Amino acid sequence: MTTLAELLDQLRNLIGDAGAAPHFNDLQLTDYLNRALQELNPYFPRRLSYTLSAVAGEHEYALETGCRAALACEFPAGRTPPAFLRRMDCTDPDFWRRDDRYDLILPHDASSLNPPRLILSATPTGGEGIALQVEADHNSLSALSDEVTLPGRYHHLLLLCARLQVWRELSTTEGMDPNPIQLWSATLELNVERAERQYRSALKAALAAESRSAAAAWRMSPCDRVY
Repeated sequence: MTTLAELLDQLRNLIGDAGAAPHFNDLQLTDYLNRALQELNPYFPRRLSYTLSAVAGEHEYALETGCRAALACEFPAGRTPPAFLRRMDCTDPDFWRRDDRYDLILPHDASSLNPPRLILSATPTGGEGIALQVEADHNSLSALSDEVTLPGRYHHLLLLCARLQVWRELSTTEGMDPNPIQLWSATLELNVERAERQYRSALKAALAAESRSAAAAWRMSPCDRVY
């Protein structure tokens, strides 16, 4: 997998900052890459599988703060065929009348003190397994050896989005203290617009490539006229 060090080299080549005396340090560029990851998380989330051990009488289980959505929940895990649960709002009275329901609570301010929570309608006896498939945020990057969890086919989007952050930073800095002799503000703003257009266009193409399509049979009612 690609590491942060490799991404930094690619980003420096993209923005033309690979000289002996670079304008941006690694810490700044890492911050731009993490901002780009945050922007791409809703479009291309990470898919994770959890295996939790059920506790006797416990209906609620804390999950990692980066969880975004639930794809499937199996309880008890390991049965053939799998015993998949149906998702239902746990505030619905019918939720607690059945033992084949689950819910995922996703706080907007999720943290270690207020994490996402898995709710089971069934009452575990203890020792069963809970298999949960979720969509989650990608790992943030800090150490040079950190591996990027975003699939490689989206790394060009990550770099383009990070480049956009770079140009925005340069444009903002120039706007706060403009040079009265060399009018760079207009040029930098134009570069921001170009970088954003290129990023948005690449993002649109990537989303289109991910979309699913299928042919569906159209069954006409015998009461309808043929035309």
